[in-house]
Amino acid sequence: MNQLTLFDSPPAIVRRTDPPTSHQAAAEIEPKLNGAQAAMRIMIDRSTTPHTAQELAFECSRLFGGMAETYRKRAHELVLLNLAKECEARACEITGKMATTFWRVTT
Repeated sequence: MNQLTLFDSPPAIVRRTDPPTSHQAAAEIEPKLNGAQAAMRIMIDRSTTPHTAQELAFECSRLFGGMAETYRKRAHELVLLNLAKECEARACEITGKMATTFWRVTT
């Protein structure tokens, strides 16, 4: 497992090649990022089965406020941080489309 230490850098939320508007949005969300990631982690840990990022984000938005899209984007970041893992795809209860599900990492 590759858990980040205090001195490691978290994954970038914006690429150098992204348009200026993406960089602006990233700068605005960065101070809130740890809270949004923590909220998604709470939802993943509370779940008894894997859920899609949309389903988890919907619950985060309902419980903690804010836009579901802000939370949805954090699901993959948690995978990169080894705090969640991707599982099988299934139809999302929010969108109806096939989507990857996310589950807690067991140690």
